[in-house]
Amino acid sequence: MNDGPTRPEVDQQAEFAQAERIFEEFSKSENFRKISEVAKEYLRSISGDPNARKIFDRGWRGAIFEQIAYLWLSAKLQSAGVSSPDEAIDWYHNLFPRRPIIVTGFQKGIAGLTNFDGLIVSPTEGGDREIAGFCEYTLHTFRSKFEHVYRIFKKDSLLPGVRTKPQPQLIFVTPRRTNIEEEVRGYIRQKDPVADVDEIVKVYQTPFNREQFKALLIKYQMAPPSYV
Repeated sequence: MNDGPTRPEVDQQAEFAQAERIFEEFSKSENFRKISEVAKEYLRSISGDPNARKIFDRGWRGAIFEQIAYLWLSAKLQSAGVSSPDEAIDWYHNLFPRRPIIVTGFQKGIAGLTNFDGLIVSPTEGGDREIAGFCEYTLHTFRSKFEHVYRIFKKDSLLPGVRTKPQPQLIFVTPRRTNIEEEVRGYIRQKDPVADVDEIVKVYQTPFNREQFKALLIKYQMAPPSYV
């Protein structure tokens, strides 16, 4: 009798190890240094306010997760077309150059638009580029979050000047949680019963759950920093 790990368990361990490497590499990256610099200014501005500190901690974890999720999804899809959060902002800004970039805490966006965390951009036969997917990298797994993002997706995929495939996808990247994919699609079916949800909505779960994400932040010295 073989009491060793099963093939799915081996695969899961390998995926988790790959995710750990992403954490380690990101902790040494220029992007992490930039987020840390933003954090220093942010902390000075809140002056020890405990409620503001809670918002800061959530924003910090969310900003780190966005970057980790982008790197993980790029590796999983093996696609150069997956954009980072900053690249997505640049894409929108090129389309709407007269709208200023607004920065609030860890959040960056284009004035008057609700921006997705990432885009999947693919070449066309004519040599142009079009959006094949809108990405949301989120630690939050509650119903209203997914319904809200879907409403934005339905609106933003029709924005004038935004060239998309005939049916772009909405891609969620979330921490691992049991039944999350079925739940997300169920929420959206209730909001849009005629949509081909299985084709439109894709849910990718990272190899780590929320608690493991927090533990990895500590392991690689990326926990929310103290006051400065």
